[in-house]
Amino acid sequence: MKDLEIICQSQELKLHPDKVAYWPAAKTLLVADVHAGKEHILGRAGISIPAGISEDTLDHLFALVDHYCAERLLILGDFTHGYHTRDEAWIKHFYDHLAQHDQLNVQIVAGNHDKHTAKRLLDKDVVWIPDCLVEPPFVFTHIPKPDERGYVIAGHLHPAYVIQNNSKEKLQAPVFWFQQSMGVLPAFGHFTGAGKIQPETTDRLFITGPDCVIDISGVTASLR
Repeated sequence: MKDLEIICQSQELKLHPDKVAYWPAAKTLLVADVHAGKEHILGRAGISIPAGISEDTLDHLFALVDHYCAERLLILGDFTHGYHTRDEAWIKHFYDHLAQHDQLNVQIVAGNHDKHTAKRLLDKDVVWIPDCLVEPPFVFTHIPKPDERGYVIAGHLHPAYVIQNNSKEKLQAPVFWFQQSMGVLPAFGHFTGAGKIQPETTDRLFITGPDCVIDISGVTASLR
């Protein structure tokens, strides 16, 4: 797979097809909306979901940590999905990965789905950030909104874009969405939905494919 290097606020970012961004200057892997444990939440609500989805997602995430030799994993909210219990298999799986990456600094900017019970289960080796993390030129948070302290990089929206040709054929795929004052990462989790966005003509859009990221800024598309 080939990532795409872009410049944002004079900083190099590498956008990966697997919906993460790497910030080389800080040796930091950025990811949003993992939603680990979502299948357990739905299972307790009576909705049958195959087991192992969260474990596969975590395997994928830590493989990307290794790919970039990242020294920090910065999760931009919704690492978990709600009120979790200690017996959920993905929690042990997460700690097994941490044991194999004992030098990795893991920080999570709390999202709207990261409930207090989940935070307590993961407090041992994780630094929780309640609102946002300011590291000039960036402000890292979960819900995207302009911040005078720097360029915001966030998640939450699960951005996806629909391209339509003259034959009415459509393609929808997750995108990295960079606006004038903030950028939004696509959702990483294997068990998440997508939200179709309506970008301005001045926005920068980078669509994710199976093995590459492509700049589609300015491409005419239909969101209907």
